[in-house]
Amino acid sequence: MSLKINIQNETDQLDMVVLGIGEDNYPYGINPKAKHYFESNTYPKQADILEEISEFEHVLLSNGIKVLRPQNIKKLTQIFTRDIGFVIDDTFYVSTLIPERSKEVEGIGYILDLIDKKVFSSNFEGVNIEGGDVLVLNDSVFVGLSKRTNQAGFEFLQNQLKGKREVYQIELLTSND
Repeated sequence: MSLKINIQNETDQLDMVVLGIGEDNYPYGINPKAKHYFESNTYPKQADILEEISEFEHVLLSNGIKVLRPQNIKKLTQIFTRDIGFVIDDTFYVSTLIPERSKEVEGIGYILDLIDKKVFSSNFEGVNIEGGDVLVLNDSVFVGLSKRTNQAGFEFLQNQLKGKREVYQIELLTSND
C-alpha cells in the first residue's frame, strides 16, 4: 500500500487524517494551560481523553474519512499529531519538535514509509518549525512565528516553496502564564 498525499488548501474536503492517540497521558509543562489544569487536579482523566478521541474517530469514519493512527510510544501523549508534521502539495514536512516531543515522529514512521512522494525533514541547524504553526490556503502558506517556529523555520519553508506559493509570516503572541 502506498499513500498519495496532496494538500492544496486546508479547507478542502478531508480524505485522510492522522488522528492522535491518548494511550499514555503524560502532560508536560510546555503548555501553560495544560500545566495549570494538571496542577489544579482538573486535567482530563485518561479514560475521558480516550473516549473523546474514539468518538472523534467514529465521526471521521462515518463521514468516509480514512483515519491513520500513530503507533504508541510509552510515556508520550501523542495527541497533537498536527504538530509533528504537515503536508504542502505532495511533500510531507517532518517538524522540528521540542526535545520532550521529538520521539513522536517515530510513532508515524510506518506512515512516512508509505508516502508515495517526498518526505522532507526540517531538522537543520537553527531551523525550528512545527506543523501546528503552518496553514495552507490556496496559493498562500501562513507561518506563525512562535516559541516553536522561528524566523529560520519561516525562511526554510519560504525557500522550499519559492516560485510555487507565497509564504507569509504571522507573529503569534504566546505567554508562559
